[in-house]
Amino acid sequence: MISKLKNAFYKEYKTHNRFVKDTSYIIVLRGLEIILGLAATYFVVRALSKESFGEYHFILSCIGITAIFSLKGLNNSVMQAIARGFPGTYRKAVKVAFVASFVGSFILGVMACWYYFYGSSELAYGFAVAALLSPFVHGLMQWKSIHMGKEKFDSYFLYSSLSLLIMYPLIIVAVFFMPGTLLVPLTLVLIIPSILNLWFTILNYRKIQANAAIEDGNIAYGIKTTFYTSFYIVSMHIDRLLLFFFLSPVVLATYVVADRIADLFRNITQDLSVVLAPKFAKREHYTRKMDRYLKIFVMVYGAAIVIFAFTILPSLIMFLFGENYINSIPYAQALLCSVAIGNMATIKFRFIRSKIDATSFRDITVYTSLGRIVMSLVFIPWLGILGAVISVFLYRILFSLVVNAVIKKKYPLDGVLIGSQ
Repeated sequence: MISKLKNAFYKEYKTHNRFVKDTSYIIVLRGLEIILGLAATYFVVRALSKESFGEYHFILSCIGITAIFSLKGLNNSVMQAIARGFPGTYRKAVKVAFVASFVGSFILGVMACWYYFYGSSELAYGFAVAALLSPFVHGLMQWKSIHMGKEKFDSYFLYSSLSLLIMYPLIIVAVFFMPGTLLVPLTLVLIIPSILNLWFTILNYRKIQANAAIEDGNIAYGIKTTFYTSFYIVSMHIDRLLLFFFLSPVVLATYVVADRIADLFRNITQDLSVVLAPKFAKREHYTRKMDRYLKIFVMVYGAAIVIFAFTILPSLIMFLFGENYINSIPYAQALLCSVAIGNMATIKFRFIRSKIDATSFRDITVYTSLGRIVMSLVFIPWLGILGAVISVFLYRILFSLVVNAVIKKKYPLDGVLIGSQ
């Protein structure tokens, strides 16, 4: 029996060894990011007051929302184009995204002037730094799509690790010697990716010939999906903005800490979908075999998340963030448990995104994001952090229902519609 299991395992590994290897690169990269990110957070929360920590994340949320103007949808469309053999799409996408990103930079600049006029100098200077660097952080990320599209996850791992190994140690050293101001970690968290993005963009731009093939409709698809993605981006940050404006930076800091660990676990499923994306782009149908493997992963991973939430998580938060954030623990446990909901839908959505299917992308992204925005507007002013947690749970449930409905309607297992067998 054991021998048969070993043989079956070896056969599956041999068949999917490339996928296993690529997944390993992404897992190690995410592990490195988690370790270094938490180490940096350990020092940042001790270098800043709770109010400053909340203001720091308020600026980051505003940067995240204005990143809409860097046309994020082009990152996914470029990956698809590269996977299908149209490298010229990258050169065209870079120009469009970088120029468009200055709209977001202008908005951040206006916010800097606003806070300076009303006497909040640190927020003003923080937004000024964000305005200067945001186009380089978000407008030049397409080089990553080249590595993903070509399934060169080894080089993607190498270059992304370089960014992490430079940025986080610098943040730790800087806040240790210059505590008390959010400008130090904010500047470093923006300037390091800016420099590396500019460097890798120049390198990749030169490697692709000016007359390289451009996929018809790809850029238009990327811009169109950016419009739909903008609803999602706003929905991901609306809770933090509402907590900041309706309550206080201190309450926002409590929520940020509560959501920090959950965010790391959410990213693991996203990472798996990143590895699968180039394969999805080449597949015509969502298969039963694929569905079976992914369901096993999601069930095991979900169980591990819930166990972790009620065993290790409380002690981890106390160690990382200290007694000032002890009230974050119950919210952190709830948010972490919410991660177990919707993981399968996240992967299925990646399959849908791998197709030039703007209609399905629109239906899923717009409807679920508007749902979360409405829920946040209803629950957060009424219930505070508890309202934010409730809106996250309801959003994950809504997202699962909508994605599954689209998959059944347009991408059935093995391409066979129910009733047509």
